[in-house]
Amino acid sequence: MRTVTEDDRDFIARVDAGTREEEFAGPGWSPRRLAEFLKMQAVFQRRAWELRFPGALQFIIEDDFEKVGRMITAEYDDRLVLIDIAILPAHRGRGIGSLLIGDLIERAVETRKKVALQVSKNNLRAVGLYRKLGFAVERETESDYSMTYSAER
Repeated sequence: MRTVTEDDRDFIARVDAGTREEEFAGPGWSPRRLAEFLKMQAVFQRRAWELRFPGALQFIIEDDFEKVGRMITAEYDDRLVLIDIAILPAHRGRGIGSLLIGDLIERAVETRKKVALQVSKNNLRAVGLYRKLGFAVERETESDYSMTYSAER
């Protein structure tokens, strides 16, 4: 994993599209309109993260020197926040996300902090992964879970 650089802009756009494409693909969307919509969604999402988590760190996830995803985290006095982790569809299911989240948990345990995240209830794969790794639902809205990992549980 390495810090994002300016050269990663196109790759990040590909990751953003790859994580949302399935959600919005379907009748009524031409490929061009879908691409434009996903690009706009990614811009709004990034702005929201920047406002909510100033100072967040963005990383490129690599597997054998190939870019396969992106991870965004923030660190505070009492917690680490997994803002986003996104793996390209062709590289999912290989344990990459589990390994990286496990590293984040390890760092949290060493520093006596919690790990917090928010996930869409519709993202069943991610919800299952987080539960398997020891996260518990702390709060819930109509659309999302706020989950935490705490070694003190």
